[in-house]
Amino acid sequence: MALLFTEQFRGTTGGRAIRGFQVTADGTNATINASDLDLIQIESVVLGDKANLTGTKSFPSTSALVDGVQTSTDITVTGAALGDIVCASINTNTSGCILAAEVSATNTVHVILQNETGAAVTPGVSTVLVEVEKHIGFSTQSGTSIVFYPVLANGDTFNIVVTGY
Repeated sequence: MALLFTEQFRGTTGGRAIRGFQVTADGTNATINASDLDLIQIESVVLGDKANLTGTKSFPSTSALVDGVQTSTDITVTGAALGDIVCASINTNTSGCILAAEVSATNTVHVILQNETGAAVTPGVSTVLVEVEKHIGFSTQSGTSIVFYPVLANGDTFNIVVTGY
């Protein structure tokens, strides 16, 4: 099996079993069978908390950024993967410039500061913080298994609550 399960709780309600697990991936495609969870049939799955990843980097922009021009940098965020959701913030007044970020490659977040204000802007030296939310998708297969996608990275940790019988 490609996942490590730590049971968080077990119970019943209305004749249905409820199981809660913390799941840690080992970096391969993963399928959970109903029997792995001590169930015959899976009726529903709820994805719970995921561990977010963070990274910071000094973002020197001491020269004027003229209208229509951008500056950028890459931040290493171990575990980031294409398709993950990225949120970026900067600790200085950007005078209306646009700050954007994306996972551009495995473990790499690309951050852009784009000036579309109509005037030159000098943001100064600042620190950029990025937070990456792991994208974890899943589907159930005829009620007998849960398939996670894309490939889960080694160490990805999240919670699931499964209802079945």
